Amino acid sequence: MVLIDMIVMKTLEIGVETLQQEKVALIAERDELKVKLDASENNSKMLNEQVTFLNERNTTLSKKCVDLLDGSKEFREKAALYEDELKRIKPRYEEMEANFDAINDQNSFGNFSTRINMFEMRERIWIKEKTEMEEKQKQNVENWQKIIADIRAKHETEINRIRQQQQQ
Repeated sequence: MVLIDMIVMKTLEIGVETLQQEKVALIAERDELKVKLDASENNSKMLNEQVTFLNERNTTLSKKCVDLLDGSKEFREKAALYEDELKRIKPRYEEMEANFDAINDQNSFGNFSTRINMFEMRERIWIKEKTEMEEKQKQNVENWQKIIADIRAKHETEINRIRQQQQQ
Protein backbone atom coordinates (compact mmCIF):
# COMPACT_ATOMS: atom_id res chain seq x y z
CA MET A 1 0.00 0.00 0.00
CA VAL A 2 2.90 2.26 0.63
CA LEU A 3 3.98 1.66 -2.92
CA ILE A 4 0.60 2.71 -4.24
CA ASP A 5 0.67 5.76 -2.03
CA MET A 6 4.09 6.67 -3.38
CA ILE A 7 2.94 6.20 -6.96
CA VAL A 8 -0.14 8.30 -6.29
CA MET A 9 2.01 10.96 -4.62
CA LYS A 10 4.46 10.97 -7.51
CA THR A 11 1.57 11.26 -9.98
CA LEU A 12 0.07 14.07 -7.93
CA GLU A 13 3.44 15.85 -7.75
CA ILE A 14 3.83 15.60 -11.52
CA GLY A 15 0.25 16.90 -11.94
CA VAL A 16 0.95 19.81 -9.55
CA GLU A 17 4.17 20.68 -11.39
CA THR A 18 2.33 20.57 -14.71
CA LEU A 19 -0.43 22.78 -13.34
CA GLN A 20 2.14 25.21 -11.93
CA GLN A 21 3.90 25.37 -15.29
CA GLU A 22 0.56 25.98 -17.02
CA LYS A 23 -0.23 28.67 -14.44
CA VAL A 24 3.10 30.43 -15.09
CA ALA A 25 2.50 30.20 -18.87
CA LEU A 26 -1.04 31.57 -18.48
CA ILE A 27 0.17 34.44 -16.27
CA ALA A 28 2.86 35.32 -18.82
CA GLU A 29 0.28 35.18 -21.62
CA ARG A 30 -2.12 37.34 -19.56
CA ASP A 31 0.61 39.92 -18.92
CA GLU A 32 1.52 39.95 -22.60
CA LEU A 33 -2.12 40.42 -23.58
CA LYS A 34 -2.46 43.19 -21.00
CA VAL A 35 0.53 45.02 -22.52
CA LYS A 36 -1.00 44.63 -25.99
CA LEU A 37 -4.35 45.91 -24.67
CA ASP A 38 -2.67 48.97 -23.14
CA ALA A 39 -0.81 49.63 -26.38
CA SER A 40 -4.04 49.28 -28.35
CA GLU A 41 -5.85 51.68 -26.01
CA ASN A 42 -3.02 54.21 -26.28
CA ASN A 43 -3.01 53.86 -30.06
CA SER A 44 -6.79 54.31 -30.11
CA LYS A 45 -6.53 57.46 -27.98
CA MET A 46 -3.77 58.83 -30.22
CA LEU A 47 -5.80 58.12 -33.36
CA ASN A 48 -8.88 59.76 -31.84
CA GLU A 49 -6.80 62.84 -31.01
CA GLN A 50 -5.46 62.92 -34.57
CA VAL A 51 -8.96 62.62 -36.00
CA THR A 52 -10.17 65.44 -33.73
CA PHE A 53 -7.22 67.62 -34.73
CA LEU A 54 -7.70 66.89 -38.42
CA ASN A 55 -11.43 67.57 -38.19
CA GLU A 56 -10.75 70.93 -36.54
CA ARG A 57 -8.10 71.76 -39.13
CA ASN A 58 -10.39 70.73 -41.98
CA THR A 59 -13.11 72.94 -40.53
CA THR A 60 -10.66 75.85 -40.37
CA LEU A 61 -9.46 75.21 -43.92
CA SER A 62 -13.03 74.92 -45.15
CA LYS A 63 -13.82 78.29 -43.59
CA LYS A 64 -10.75 79.76 -45.29
CA CYS A 65 -11.89 78.31 -48.62
CA VAL A 66 -15.32 79.86 -48.16
CA ASP A 67 -13.67 83.18 -47.32
CA LEU A 68 -11.48 82.95 -50.42
CA LEU A 69 -14.45 82.06 -52.57
CA ASP A 70 -16.34 85.02 -51.14
CA GLY A 71 -13.33 87.23 -51.88
CA SER A 72 -13.19 85.84 -55.40
CA LYS A 73 -16.88 86.58 -55.75
CA GLU A 74 -16.26 90.16 -54.61
CA PHE A 75 -13.54 90.58 -57.24
CA ARG A 76 -15.82 89.20 -59.94
CA GLU A 77 -18.56 91.58 -58.82
CA LYS A 78 -16.11 94.50 -58.89
CA ALA A 79 -14.94 93.47 -62.34
CA ALA A 80 -18.55 93.35 -63.51
CA LEU A 81 -19.13 96.81 -62.02
CA TYR A 82 -16.06 98.14 -63.81
CA GLU A 83 -17.24 96.66 -67.07
CA ASP A 84 -20.70 98.19 -66.57
CA GLU A 85 -19.11 101.53 -65.75
CA LEU A 86 -16.97 101.26 -68.86
CA LYS A 87 -20.06 100.52 -70.97
CA ARG A 88 -21.82 103.48 -69.36
CA ILE A 89 -18.88 105.86 -69.89
CA LYS A 90 -18.11 104.85 -73.46
CA PRO A 91 -21.26 106.42 -75.02
CA ARG A 92 -20.60 109.63 -73.08
CA TYR A 93 -17.03 109.60 -74.34
CA GLU A 94 -18.19 109.09 -77.90
CA GLU A 95 -20.71 111.90 -77.46
CA MET A 96 -18.02 114.21 -76.12
CA GLU A 97 -15.79 113.28 -79.01
CA ALA A 98 -18.57 114.09 -81.48
CA ASN A 99 -19.18 117.44 -79.76
CA PHE A 100 -15.49 118.14 -79.87
CA ASP A 101 -15.40 117.40 -83.58
CA ALA A 102 -18.37 119.71 -84.17
CA ILE A 103 -16.81 122.53 -82.16
CA ASN A 104 -13.50 122.11 -83.94
CA ASP A 105 -15.24 122.43 -87.27
CA GLN A 106 -16.59 125.80 -86.13
CA ASN A 107 -13.37 127.11 -84.57
CA SER A 108 -10.16 128.25 -86.11
CA PHE A 109 -7.37 125.90 -87.08
CA GLY A 110 -5.06 126.82 -84.12
CA ASN A 111 -7.82 126.32 -81.57
CA PHE A 112 -8.82 123.18 -83.42
CA SER A 113 -5.38 121.58 -83.12
CA THR A 114 -5.18 122.48 -79.41
CA ARG A 115 -8.50 120.83 -78.74
CA ILE A 116 -7.57 117.80 -80.79
CA ASN A 117 -4.39 117.44 -78.79
CA MET A 118 -6.37 117.79 -75.58
CA PHE A 119 -8.91 115.17 -76.59
CA GLU A 120 -6.24 112.85 -77.91
CA MET A 121 -4.48 113.17 -74.58
CA ARG A 122 -7.76 112.39 -72.79
CA GLU A 123 -8.30 109.44 -75.08
CA ARG A 124 -4.82 108.09 -74.37
CA ILE A 125 -5.40 108.51 -70.65
CA TRP A 126 -8.76 106.76 -70.93
CA ILE A 127 -7.28 103.90 -72.96
CA LYS A 128 -4.39 103.59 -70.51
CA GLU A 129 -6.77 103.51 -67.53
CA LYS A 130 -8.97 100.98 -69.29
CA THR A 131 -5.96 98.76 -70.06
CA GLU A 132 -4.68 99.01 -66.48
CA MET A 133 -8.11 98.19 -65.11
CA GLU A 134 -8.42 95.16 -67.40
CA GLU A 135 -4.93 93.97 -66.42
CA LYS A 136 -5.70 94.36 -62.72
CA GLN A 137 -8.95 92.48 -63.17
CA LYS A 138 -7.21 89.68 -65.06
CA GLN A 139 -4.42 89.50 -62.47
CA ASN A 140 -6.92 89.39 -59.58
CA VAL A 141 -8.88 86.59 -61.22
CA GLU A 142 -5.68 84.62 -61.89
CA ASN A 143 -4.48 85.15 -58.32
CA TRP A 144 -7.76 83.95 -56.85
CA GLN A 145 -7.86 80.95 -59.16
CA LYS A 146 -4.32 80.02 -58.12
CA ILE A 147 -5.12 80.43 -54.41
CA ILE A 148 -8.24 78.30 -54.74
CA ALA A 149 -6.34 75.63 -56.70
CA ASP A 150 -3.56 75.58 -54.06
CA ILE A 151 -6.08 75.19 -51.24
CA ARG A 152 -7.92 72.44 -53.07
CA ALA A 153 -4.63 70.61 -53.68
CA LYS A 154 -3.69 70.89 -49.99
CA HIS A 155 -7.11 69.58 -48.93
CA GLU A 156 -6.93 66.68 -51.33
CA THR A 157 -3.43 65.77 -50.15
CA GLU A 158 -4.49 65.91 -46.50
CA ILE A 159 -7.65 63.93 -47.14
CA ASN A 160 -5.70 61.25 -49.02
CA ARG A 161 -3.13 61.07 -46.23
CA ILE A 162 -5.86 60.74 -43.59
CA ARG A 163 -7.60 58.05 -45.59
CA GLN A 164 -4.35 56.12 -45.93
CA GLN A 165 -3.73 56.38 -42.20
CA GLN A 166 -7.24 55.21 -41.43
CA GLN A 167 -6.93 52.28 -43.82
CA GLN A 168 -3.73 51.16 -42.15
